[in-house]
Amino acid sequence: MITKKNIYIFEKKIGHSFKNKEILTDSLIHPSFTKDRKIKKNILYSEFERLEFLGDRVLGLVISSLIYSRFVSSNEGDLSKKLSYLVQKNFLYKISTELSLNKILKFSFKKQNEKMNISILADAVEALIGAIYIDGGYKSSIKFIKNIGIRLYSFRIFFVWYSNNIFSVFITII
Repeated sequence: MITKKNIYIFEKKIGHSFKNKEILTDSLIHPSFTKDRKIKKNILYSEFERLEFLGDRVLGLVISSLIYSRFVSSNEGDLSKKLSYLVQKNFLYKISTELSLNKILKFSFKKQNEKMNISILADAVEALIGAIYIDGGYKSSIKFIKNIGIRLYSFRIFFVWYSNNIFSVFITII
């Protein structure tokens, strides 16, 4: 399935070495992969989705906390707009592309179905965050999420608000 060498390389790329490699493996096997092979009630089938669920909540909490701390004069509506931008599928898909998740993730969909692939790879980022949270705790999750933009994209995100409450996102190269 997923070789030890590939796991080692991937851990280097994400900046987290798993104590429990099985949790990482669970986050890298999409249900379509096991479903397509007619594996009945396989624990990996449900674990990906459970990790995705957890990762979505961890991501939301970490990003919400960072935004809350950074934008002390923003109201709830403004904070929500910032949060929704940073947790949307397209942003997560970009992260998956930078992590080359498509090379290690086991899934079974037609590669030509771009919309489905975007969704699967975005879900895989959430599953990975869930796995990091279980393996390394909240601090490891924060570290991964905070550093992903800087380390992988070499940018920082700045929000600029206009008078009519429309905001733009500016990205500056470090």
